[in-house]
Amino acid sequence: RDEAGYNLSSTRECCHSKILVAHATTSRYTKRLTFVACTSDWLLGTRTGAQQRFNGRGGESGCTMQRSEHAHTSTSDSRSGRHQRVCIIGAGPVGLLCIRHLLRTAELTGISLEIKCYEAQDTLGGLWNYQSHNEQTLPDETLKNDVYYQQNGHIQHSMYEDQLVNVPRYFQQFKDFPQPAEMPMFPHRSEWAQYLRRYADHFDLARYVRFSKYVKSVRRSANAPASSLPHGRRPGRFCVAVVDAQSSLHRKAQAKWSFFDWVICANGHNSKPHWPNLEGLSDYDGKITHMHSFRNLNHGFHDKSVLLIGTSYSALDMLVLFFSSHGDDQSGRVKRAHVKKVILCGSLCDKFHTNTDFAEEQRSGRLEFKASPVEQLFRNRTVRFKDGSSASVDIILCCTGYEAHYPMLDKADGLVSVSKEHGSKLVTPLYKRMFCANEPHLVMPGLVDFTPLTHHAFEHQAIVAAAAVCGQVKLPSSEVMNASVAEDLAAYSHLGLKNFHRLLTDELAFGYLHSLHALVADAFNWEWSEKYYVELKKLLAQMGMHMLNGNWVSYRNGNYEKLVNEQALVNTTEFF
Repeated sequence: RDEAGYNLSSTRECCHSKILVAHATTSRYTKRLTFVACTSDWLLGTRTGAQQRFNGRGGESGCTMQRSEHAHTSTSDSRSGRHQRVCIIGAGPVGLLCIRHLLRTAELTGISLEIKCYEAQDTLGGLWNYQSHNEQTLPDETLKNDVYYQQNGHIQHSMYEDQLVNVPRYFQQFKDFPQPAEMPMFPHRSEWAQYLRRYADHFDLARYVRFSKYVKSVRRSANAPASSLPHGRRPGRFCVAVVDAQSSLHRKAQAKWSFFDWVICANGHNSKPHWPNLEGLSDYDGKITHMHSFRNLNHGFHDKSVLLIGTSYSALDMLVLFFSSHGDDQSGRVKRAHVKKVILCGSLCDKFHTNTDFAEEQRSGRLEFKASPVEQLFRNRTVRFKDGSSASVDIILCCTGYEAHYPMLDKADGLVSVSKEHGSKLVTPLYKRMFCANEPHLVMPGLVDFTPLTHHAFEHQAIVAAAAVCGQVKLPSSEVMNASVAEDLAAYSHLGLKNFHRLLTDELAFGYLHSLHALVADAFNWEWSEKYYVELKKLLAQMGMHMLNGNWVSYRNGNYEKLVNEQALVNTTEFF
């Protein structure tokens, strides 16, 4: 605040003149204040001390300036005349990150934004909102009145009751908002959901969210139905149809159309279950289910034989839940159940021969690792594998992941396609894995997968998306972007990989973060914090030792606090 008490709403550094500019706003007018910064910190080329004194907020230099109380759905600068309307689909982690960085970048650049985030649920958090029901336990009438279910064929929720975050907490900490010291190394889903709510409260993000609103359609404005056009005009690039998600109202209400310059699809990709192609499915007389529908071990698992198809995070989580001989992991919160036998089937099982966490179960015959895939199912609960062996199992639990799904996008608009190969996770053509190459004002962050750096990638994507919306990133032509996507896909194919959203090695993951950083580094003088990523690489090396051989209990019990310098893991936007 200046001497008159005006709220300082933004700061930016002019690279050559070393001038710090602030815009002071009141409810009556906007006043421009300019300060020449000539302290020793600036002359020495270190901005932190000077900016902290200017912010007046100590070491936190993220969203340090407060918006005026009367600003609700837009940020504005009356001098600029520049205005962008932004639609965000989903208020989960990626949607919240996008709102936060849009607001911050608008303050830094003086761009006027109108932000509307549509969330089908009645609260924040997206996937992390646990619901005890699934499609099998919900009454038919409830499903009939659930717009999301009627449009997608499944409910949103995929969390199970005792789920823990599957990476150390350092990998899921957002910029400028450290996790509390008492947060467990592997937080329970409820603790992570609470962190998201606190994050939204701290940056006042909920005011931009329209809850219980389902986005039914996103069309190019040129292709929008005539009935949606205000006075025959086609403002903006996109026409978005929204309906009430709670649905007895949905049947009576017409979709409400709005026009936007940008659409950010942050609706997630862990809701639509991916089912393996199992021959003989109609003959099998046991129970077949998917992790999407699993909630807890209280129903149907006691003293049963279980086949787990898949060898990734959720399958290894189930091993911890099933076997009790090791005692609880460090959280002490995981409930377990007695099962007769578990067969873990998947391509990674040939790497689990050095597994020690479950050696006792393997010796006793209660656990079997089988790299050979399922060939066919038969009556009498029989499963035959491609190596010729067979087994009798009561329950088949598919731990086979989820598919990317964008039912709101009309295929006639030619925006993106979801490949049926590669587990239906390959969404193309996306430049830098986020910008639609055919219409770059459609942004699709949050698809990065299979790396502990997932949430870091999400936040980098949110920063880049915000910079693009505010005119700080000049994207190449559609031809150049499509060519870049083709090169990325070819490079992945050369490495023996198929889905370029899956950053399966640390080199690929850090390389991707670097590429996003490079897009906005010059515009914001955003420095790459090498010391921060050095600490993350230490964690990744230790984690990999346990994960590659399926030692999931040892992985969860790792003493990661002693491995890293926690002070170096404070993630701020002080250079952004």
